[in-house]
Amino acid sequence: MIQNTNYVYSDVVEIIQQYVPSAESIASDTRLFHDLLLMGDDAEEILLAIHKKYGVDFSSFKWKEYFPSEYAAPFVSILMSLNLYRMDQKKPITVNDIVIAINERKWSK
Repeated sequence: MIQNTNYVYSDVVEIIQQYVPSAESIASDTRLFHDLLLMGDDAEEILLAIHKKYGVDFSSFKWKEYFPSEYAAPFVSILMSLNLYRMDQKKPITVNDIVIAINERKWSK
């Protein structure tokens, strides 16, 4: 179990900011898709970076429940701009969810 949760939280925020540099404030309850509009390859690369650094097992992670695919991303962006995409179609994944997964070494949500 990781002891320093503040360090882990800061590290997760730093990893996310590599993909969303415009995100000024990322809190523990910030949602990756719903708030930061992360999807497709960027979201996958963040989880891969978490796996590589902390050894988190994401094998039970059901991608389609949390993020649109890379192929759908351009269409989702257009539909969102027209208010035609319901964000609640996807489950939220927060920074805190990732910190918990790091502490448990696996995705269990």
